[in-house]
Amino acid sequence: MHMFDAKSCKGRSCDLRMPLLDNMKAPLVAELDVSEVNRELKQFIEISINSTYNENIEEMITKHLGLLKSMMLKEYSDEQNRTKRMYDIQIVNMMDSFKARQDNLQKEFKEYLKKEFVDFQESTDEWKNNITQTLLGKSIIEVSLHGKHTEQSSEYIKISFPASNAIDGDLSTFSHTSSQTNPFWILDLGTVYTVKMIEVFARTDCCGNYIHDMDITVGATTNNMTLCTHYNGPASTKEQLVLKCKKLVDGRFVKLSISAKTATMALAEVKVFAFV
Repeated sequence: MHMFDAKSCKGRSCDLRMPLLDNMKAPLVAELDVSEVNRELKQFIEISINSTYNENIEEMITKHLGLLKSMMLKEYSDEQNRTKRMYDIQIVNMMDSFKARQDNLQKEFKEYLKKEFVDFQESTDEWKNNITQTLLGKSIIEVSLHGKHTEQSSEYIKISFPASNAIDGDLSTFSHTSSQTNPFWILDLGTVYTVKMIEVFARTDCCGNYIHDMDITVGATTNNMTLCTHYNGPASTKEQLVLKCKKLVDGRFVKLSISAKTATMALAEVKVFAFV
């Protein structure tokens, strides 16, 4: 379609006819189509926004990756230090435990050797004493016969449980003190004997545990006595205790005493064996 048409020209001037404009009855209004401009502007804005967004995202990611890396390195370093401290503590504890066990083993071994030596020495002394007494023509007999004088630190019921019940040969009867501090029972053998061993019988009905922490001493008098042996206990009901002197002891009096703030001594029977 032609927008204009040249009908005639004279010189440099031409008579132009514009059919389209000539046929328009309304005034000429220039209309501008902005849709393409809007589209391009929108596209430009989107590209700018996306570019800026991507740059910001990349910058943010780089920043956070750096922070994350620093945090991970710090946590790793802290964990290494914590693990090292724990390892050092475990090593120290293990070494302390090992040393304590070693010390305990050494202590137990020393105590074992000491006990074995003492037992061996006592056995040797006993063997020597037995040989000596045998060569002298003496034999071991019971010297705590019924009828010898006895006494105890207190009387529970004097008629029923006197001190003499402990040498009457009857296990169903027994001596019995009151509950007191350091109760004791004494036997007078009548003359001096070389005492080797004492047998003590606990009650048969109950209360064997009354016999505990008991010293057995022998002496020429009740004020000058030597330890024969010690019994830790406690004993059990009906138990028979065979208590050998650590070494032979000469004496006329035999004393059984319990070391306790509050205790009761009850003896079903006591037998004293000596060389005669």
